Amino acid sequence: PSKAYNADQAALYEAFAAGDVQGVMAVPRDQRKQLFVTRFAMEYTEDVENAAFPEPGSGRSTRGTRSRTSRGGEMPGGMDMMMPGMMPGMMEGFGPAAGGSRPGGATTPREEEEQAEGGDGFTVLIEGYSPYQNIAELLDPPSVRGDQSRWGFITRLEKLAVLFPDIPYALFAKHDITHFKVETGLVDLDSQEMPAGIGVQKEIERVPQLSDRNEPTDRRAGARRREQDIIYTEQVLIDPMTNEEISRTYDIVTQKEIDSNPELTEKDLGRKKYNKLNGKELWIEKDCWFRIRAKFTWKDASEQEEATEGASSW
Repeated sequence: PSKAYNADQAALYEAFAAGDVQGVMAVPRDQRKQLFVTRFAMEYTEDVENAAFPEPGSGRSTRGTRSRTSRGGEMPGGMDMMMPGMMPGMMEGFGPAAGGSRPGGATTPREEEEQAEGGDGFTVLIEGYSPYQNIAELLDPPSVRGDQSRWGFITRLEKLAVLFPDIPYALFAKHDITHFKVETGLVDLDSQEMPAGIGVQKEIERVPQLSDRNEPTDRRAGARRREQDIIYTEQVLIDPMTNEEISRTYDIVTQKEIDSNPELTEKDLGRKKYNKLNGKELWIEKDCWFRIRAKFTWKDASEQEEATEGASSW
């Protein structure tokens, strides 16, 4: 993202580029139109139609117990903000804008022809995450047509010929799941599908753990019986720049709620909340992750190869 495409968030992008944490946090996290890349992999192939995609990472190498007092290690997270260039000659013009969730914009005849061709090209894997409340708006908004200010990241991959008329690359078969696939989900330590490298794992204390050795025995016993519903500590993922929590966490009773609700007491601090209809635990959802698998044709590959061979013969 950049102020060229999201002028209303120009201050956010400038603050991020300058490492100004307070400036970044001045915008509510779920309102920040940002995408962060944690992994980019690209492989050349002489047969893009039948080529396999680069494999996703094996997941997080360090996992801790979500709650109680167990302690786990930390894993650094990626903080490269989109949009980096995806292939040679594609370094600019990929800033996402607002939108929706489905393919955007009409495809020109030239683009349709290029997308249908196979041959030389690249297979690409892009993984990352976003704090924005609707990640689909930043990826592939619907019905944006020629309005570049509303194009998402995937829209721009689809419109390379418009953005760069002389570029030799074209997105291949976007509407065929065999050749193009997008996955998204909640950033969650319990997820087996989430890409590796997102955030930094940290244990957060939810309830101060004071000694109860001087309390009456029956009170201690009651506390033990209630313990299963109290979250004393919780393993979370945090933003390495702002230290904000970015992963899904339990929805629990906070001190602020106790102070404002006379029906609650200090004993309720950290207690998990439940859905009154189905009895399931309630959660607070934050950032989302994404994984893009795509293929690109390289229409001038043979010509460039011949030119390279000719030059080397001298």
